[in-house]
Amino acid sequence: MTLTQVEERRVRIDCGDGDWIEIRAPIKNGDEIYAQNRASVGRGTKQGMEVQFLAGAYKLALMERLIVAWSDQTPITAAAIETLPQHVADRVMAEINRQGELRGEAATAPLGSNSNSPSASPEDGGQASPSMEAGQESLDT
Repeated sequence: MTLTQVEERRVRIDCGDGDWIEIRAPIKNGDEIYAQNRASVGRGTKQGMEVQFLAGAYKLALMERLIVAWSDQTPITAAAIETLPQHVADRVMAEINRQGELRGEAATAPLGSNSNSPSASPEDGGQASPSMEAGQESLDT
């Protein structure tokens, strides 16, 4: 496995009564960017730009992007996803969140105890050099 060539798979979520929903996993950076962009609403004011983040739009965009199949005959669209019972949508989002967490663990697991963070070298114990400004991380490995 490489960082940019991850094998895709489908995860089936049991929704009860023989119904199911399949999502694509793992979640990719592009999926997150897509959902964030769909959920961000900006408007200009005299003082500058104000951006609001709409949590519901984020959730809908992420489900729209990741749901790849379901037992229902209705095509998978944003409008159809909006009609899902809340407990089913909650179950889908819980699995999407779990898959995101699994990807994060899989990506950082090879680091083991060799490093304190993905950007810190084992030689310096992950400590920033004194010449670095507060809050800045080293990009050297």
